[in-house]
Amino acid sequence: MPKYEASPEEAEASLRESGEAIFTLENALAVAEERSEQLEQEIGDAFDIGDSGRQASLEAEMERVQQEIQNINTDLEGANQHHIDNQTFWGF
Repeated sequence: MPKYEASPEEAEASLRESGEAIFTLENALAVAEERSEQLEQEIGDAFDIGDSGRQASLEAEMERVQQEIQNINTDLEGANQHHIDNQTFWGF
């Protein structure tokens, strides 16, 4: 008997949890990417008006946001693999 059939409630809860982890990370990635786009625009605006102090500050923030995007992507890869493994475990 497949594991899912032996414990459908546990399987569904486990699959829902791993799926929600992906959803949460995808949302966080979208927010971070949107912030990155905003920063690009703000950096360009600061450059255009010659505000080098503001530009440097925004560039530092952009570096932090880019690192956050990389970290989220890494976590998302892991979450996707976990979900695939979870599906396999439960016989899907």
